[in-house]
Amino acid sequence: MRQGIHTGWYIINNMDEQYTIEIEYTYKVYDSQFKEEIDEDIQIEQVLINGVDLTGFYYDYLDKDIIDELYDYARDSHSEIE
Repeated sequence: MRQGIHTGWYIINNMDEQYTIEIEYTYKVYDSQFKEEIDEDIQIEQVLINGVDLTGFYYDYLDKDIIDELYDYARDSHSEIE
């Protein structure tokens, strides 16, 4: 896992309901005391739904539903070996 701070966008397209959710995030990965584990944190910078900024709404209602998927996406997207 590449250490440091990584940024990106996680995009959810729902063609049936005709909406797009774009989540800008900052993913931080650090050395852990234990070789098998990683210390990580993710910060949501901005959330757009069909281009409208709804970051506050995201934190109020969606964060707990999406955060695990976002962590998985960030891990996969930034897993290059240094």
